[in-house]
Amino acid sequence: GAGEGSGSAPATCNTGAMSSHDPKREPPEKRETGGVDTYSVSLYGEWSEMAWEAREVEFDELLGASQKGEPAFFTAPNGEVLRMLPTGARHGVHCPWLLEWEGSHLSIRRGREASADMLSVFVELGSLPLMANGLEETWRRVRSLLRSIGFRIHRDIPSRADLCVDMPGVRPADFFQPYSAGQFISRVKDRVNSTGACGRVYHGFLPSDVEGFERGSGQRVKIRVYDKLKEVRRDAAKLFVLIKKRWGGVMPEAATRVEFQLGRPVLKERFAVESTADLVAKLPQIAVWCGGTWFRLTASPVDREHKNQSRVETHPLWQQVQGAFADWTGKSSVPVVVPREVTLPKQESLVKQALGCIASAMALSPVRCEGSGMDLLAELQERVKSLMFFGMGREFVATFEERRQEFAAWSGRLIAK
Repeated sequence: GAGEGSGSAPATCNTGAMSSHDPKREPPEKRETGGVDTYSVSLYGEWSEMAWEAREVEFDELLGASQKGEPAFFTAPNGEVLRMLPTGARHGVHCPWLLEWEGSHLSIRRGREASADMLSVFVELGSLPLMANGLEETWRRVRSLLRSIGFRIHRDIPSRADLCVDMPGVRPADFFQPYSAGQFISRVKDRVNSTGACGRVYHGFLPSDVEGFERGSGQRVKIRVYDKLKEVRRDAAKLFVLIKKRWGGVMPEAATRVEFQLGRPVLKERFAVESTADLVAKLPQIAVWCGGTWFRLTASPVDREHKNQSRVETHPLWQQVQGAFADWTGKSSVPVVVPREVTLPKQESLVKQALGCIASAMALSPVRCEGSGMDLLAELQERVKSLMFFGMGREFVATFEERRQEFAAWSGRLIAK
């Protein structure tokens, strides 16, 4: 009920606290090769009337305490402990209450009744509970938590899922060497150098110390290959879980993570993911597409002038990555989702649309229009030249290249690049 846990932190707090023993001595379990590392989901639903009246008052009190720097902990009826943060969040709609739970966050909108257009709760699951317990168990706990405080889920819409594998004993440079040499195939058409390599490269203290790379768009699909060991050296909780779950019970000399971040557009358009359960069922085919179709390292450089790039053999190291993904995702239990066909926009229609915008813009100009309107076009040309000269040129070219690559991908009848 209300007031079950406002104020100070309880004596026992289920926040994944570390024990004092040395994680290196932890008895080894069967090594998990990977899992879902980050997961976000929009929840649409409603609160019971009695629960909402209590929660609204209690959450406001906790928010006020948090903003004053006072303890603001909340114990749910099912025993889970959450902490109110002093600032809210925005996920298409303002959520005044932001609760932290085991390195994850629950953003809650003010409003009891369900809405078809506005989410009620936005859940962001962090890597710690997902590595420790897996997506399905963590999602079960989230549902149990929300049900215990009076919230009923009608729909859950996944908005982001990061799929990863951990490679103990493998250095990031082992991946970067073939990548920088152009030994890869990728569906994303970022700006490239002569070998095709592009995107961000992670460097260490010295420019020659390569610690990984990334490629793609976080809104659609992005790959990250990076030094996981370096990232978690000062995070005892994550280090403990990685040693126990992913690294075979020992501290490796090197450890690389290969991670694919998928946003809502590709989850919806390419794989028709409609819920968390649907995502879990489709994880095997999503992983195959990410590590086989969207990106893979190759055993030899790729001839980018020809169309038979798909015939290049996969790099042995990347075959290990594909095997690691298959180990934790398993075999698909649902029909393979076929990409839907996409119709390219007609150039003539786009030009007509542009002319309409030009007419509106030039109507604000003192220039008079006579005859066929060629005098307006001459004035427009001068204005465009001025804009291009003062910095719009690069943006225009970047937009042009981006659209051209999108249309090229669409013409291949794949919605996701």
